[in-house]
Amino acid sequence: MNSKKYFVLFTQLLVFLATSTIFASADGEVQFEKIQFSFDSLGNLSQTHKAIYNNDHLLLFGEQVDYDSKYDQHRNSILSGTYVMDVDLNTLTARKVLFPLLESTIFMEEKIFVYKNDVFMIIYNTNWYFKYRSLYKWLNDSWVAMKFKTADIQFRMLFRYVEIHITQSDSDTVIFTTSLLGENMVIFSKFTENDEDVGYMLTRFYATDELPLPSSHVLFTGLKGENLSSIMEMKYGTYHWVPDTIIEVNPNNETFVEINIQGDVPNWAFSGPRYVFQRQDKLLLASGTELIGIDQHKQSRDIWILNLSSYTYAQLPVQLPEEAMSYKMCAAFDVEKSIYYVIDVDAASLRHTNSPVPDDRLHHQDYGCSTRVAVHFQSREQLRRRTCNDANYFK
Repeated sequence: MNSKKYFVLFTQLLVFLATSTIFASADGEVQFEKIQFSFDSLGNLSQTHKAIYNNDHLLLFGEQVDYDSKYDQHRNSILSGTYVMDVDLNTLTARKVLFPLLESTIFMEEKIFVYKNDVFMIIYNTNWYFKYRSLYKWLNDSWVAMKFKTADIQFRMLFRYVEIHITQSDSDTVIFTTSLLGENMVIFSKFTENDEDVGYMLTRFYATDELPLPSSHVLFTGLKGENLSSIMEMKYGTYHWVPDTIIEVNPNNETFVEINIQGDVPNWAFSGPRYVFQRQDKLLLASGTELIGIDQHKQSRDIWILNLSSYTYAQLPVQLPEEAMSYKMCAAFDVEKSIYYVIDVDAASLRHTNSPVPDDRLHHQDYGCSTRVAVHFQSREQLRRRTCNDANYFK
């Protein structure tokens, strides 16, 4: 393998110099350098954000915490009106854009995703009936309501909870997995643009209420050609993911098979990875939870790959940066260039790994990120970006 040079960027006043291994660097030589830039102050920022990558921008939507939520955990939402922090990765500038209250109750939640190089937000009901309610597109620094149709993706929600995972294998392919917790039911649907009325549709193409594990639901899904590969979570005492069992769904003949995964699996407890991103036939899994005692746990720094072709796991030699390991961490993924971002607004640093070796094994012709940057906000609120370009595991 060609020698690779990586840059880890810090914005603190102290100079940091360290060595580590980023993804599958066979030579084991990784160089860390400190580079600093100054941005204008962005003022007060939320503690948590929803992050999305689109067109060389990182969009960080500040979340408001609903402490009056009737859910087991406090609900973090952007529906009650907040801001977006727009980080331009080309010009190394950031700006803060406010947007007003949308439609918000404690029974509405949202997901954001990218489709055909546009950022969308879908809002859904979680009270008596689950239903995808409305769709917004981020246009000209504001959320704009879109014409939206969906059919047969609704069900009773009394004393129930829903798990939603959005799979994106390229900028034109978006698959929704909607599953009732512990109810053995899942609905797969595809997000598309409706040419007839310039609206958008979420079309159901396969559903089952006979998942193979007892009291189970689908946790996340990857695309394997025309088939879907899903990892489940099941309830025994509390919810635990099942990393060594996968269902492969063939939507054409409306069947699925259960497959046992051999070999090592991530040693994560409870709901497995917090972040799942797809590159070709592989899933990147990060931010799981490790048990460190009978009643103690911590967020894991390990990063794993699930190969959908061979159904095997591999642990990457790189770990999430220790400074980011808090509840404030969020992540985003450039599906075209395969760059993984880990962001902690309070981490006081922006991390970037760079390889001069081009990689033409994904979805475009220009891989890596040639810019070596770091940011320093004049306020105490600061941003860290970390990108990981794989050199081996994503062949």
